[in-house]
Parts: sequence; C-alpha cells; structure tokens
Amino acid sequence: MGELFEFVIDSSAVGVRKPDPGIFALALECLPGLRPQQALFLDDYPANMATACACGLQSLLVTEDLAPTIAELDALLQHR
Repeated sequence: MGELFEFVIDSSAVGVRKPDPGIFALALECLPGLRPQQALFLDDYPANMATACACGLQSLLVTEDLAPTIAELDALLQHR
C-alpha cells in the first residue's frame, strides 16, 4: 500500500484510531503547511466524518454507489 500513498498511518502502531481526533492531527502533521480546511477526508462511516469535520477537514461520505461521491469530489476539485 505504501507505493500508492505518500504516507500511511497505521492506527495499531500509533495507538489511536478513528474517530479519535488524534488520528486526524497525526495525519495533518504528515502534511506540513497544509491547513485542515485544505484537506479532504473520505470515509464510509458517518462518525469518522463528523470528527474529521470537527477537526476542520472537509469530508465526503463514500457509499456503495460511488457515482455521487465522485460527482461531489469532481465539484470540489473544480472549485480549488
């Protein structure tokens, strides 16, 4: 999986997991210079999304039907 991403946070290695806000703080630390509002979090579990939003991240719900998520993602990226 490491070849697909710049970094991976293994919750079992760092001792914190979603929806704990600490996991989002760790992710943002791995992206120096990025404000939380500039980050986009995708997940299929609403509680994780709620915490991400509370931490200042934008969030998108991923459902079994990916078309709405992809459309929303496209719309967000066009406004950047």
